[in-house]
Amino acid sequence: MGMPYWRSAAMITTSTVVIFGLMYLNTYALGHVFFSQTRAWMAVVMGATMTVIMLLFIRRRDATAA
Repeated sequence: MGMPYWRSAAMITTSTVVIFGLMYLNTYALGHVFFSQTRAWMAVVMGATMTVIMLLFIRRRDATAA
């Protein structure tokens, strides 16, 4: 039995938010932290890429289990 779609979406969304937050670890001073559309876009791109990779792994796993 597979994992429900809402749980997968929550996992990807959480990972994307964590990726966005981790991008701010490279800032020197707290005063330099501000919203960046580029960082948000890159977090979404990385989350989407992670989703595709996870779906490919699941697809291969299900194909070998059958």
